[in-house]
Amino acid sequence: MTNNYNEYLEQIKKKLDALNKAAGVNPQENIQIQNHRNNGMPGNDIFDMLGNGAKMWMEKNNNSK
Repeated sequence: MTNNYNEYLEQIKKKLDALNKAAGVNPQENIQIQNHRNNGMPGNDIFDMLGNGAKMWMEKNNNSK
């Protein structure tokens, strides 16, 4: 059952990718554009912002030592 389910999900992924390409949509590009609009923040969710802010702070402080 699991193998069939995984194969089914893979087929759906392939179909969605083909439909996205046919429509001229690139989901990865959309994610990058959204991150740029949010000043590098991954999303509008508060936990995403807090986590990304903490990561940026740690990177900044580790590089300054």
